[in-house]
Amino acid sequence: MNGEWMFWGGPNNFGKYSNQSWRQADDLNKYYGDPLKPDGPERFVDAWRHIHNIFRRQEVSNVEWLWTTTEPGPDLPWNSFDNYYPGDEYVGWVGCFVYNFGYFETESGIMKAWQGFETRFENHNPAKVYTKYSHKPFMITEMSCSQEQTPGVPGDKAFWIADAFAKIRTKYRNTKAVMWFHEDKKSRGERDWRIDSSPETLEAFRKAIVDPYFLGNIVFQSSGLTSPSAVIHCAVVLPDTDRTPLERRLQR
Repeated sequence: MNGEWMFWGGPNNFGKYSNQSWRQADDLNKYYGDPLKPDGPERFVDAWRHIHNIFRRQEVSNVEWLWTTTEPGPDLPWNSFDNYYPGDEYVGWVGCFVYNFGYFETESGIMKAWQGFETRFENHNPAKVYTKYSHKPFMITEMSCSQEQTPGVPGDKAFWIADAFAKIRTKYRNTKAVMWFHEDKKSRGERDWRIDSSPETLEAFRKAIVDPYFLGNIVFQSSGLTSPSAVIHCAVVLPDTDRTPLERRLQR
């Protein structure tokens, strides 16, 4: 919602008819709603509330509302994540991404940027969301780690995984769900994000999630609130016959 790369995101919906981006709009508060609020985030909030109210009117009770943010693009005050928050009565869960890219390619060459889980969590949006909305269960909506520190130089992804789940279990206990981003995107200029990018990473993940602290599926109390120990991993909760080979390996 706060990323410029999505056509429906706040940065691309500032114009009179929502067809101007923040780069084009002559006034960030001019065309919509409250003149004291930036139009892009305000449009998003109203859209979220509109959809939520449809579900409420239909008395839908088997849907959880997850509000999740990413690193802002652009990183400007009007695009702060809290400008997009629809309000407590419209949100059940909050969340954020946690990625270790390992390195970045710049015009001057390769910049090393290997960061542990806690560094990524604390120095970016996750900690801000986790702290500000601590009264809501927190979900790591996408988590992954580069297989490399620089091209051709392996990073210790297995250690990163073990450390991440240890920190979730001990320091970030309001984290109630974890979703691993499992895809090889090297051909698209990113990283091999797969959990089995090496035998060592798969084994580290398997060992981490067999800890009894982590559950294989989300558990809800009768009140609709999340269980304090409801933490899930990326394996889809399906009967064994419907699981993929990777999902069966993760469960062993």
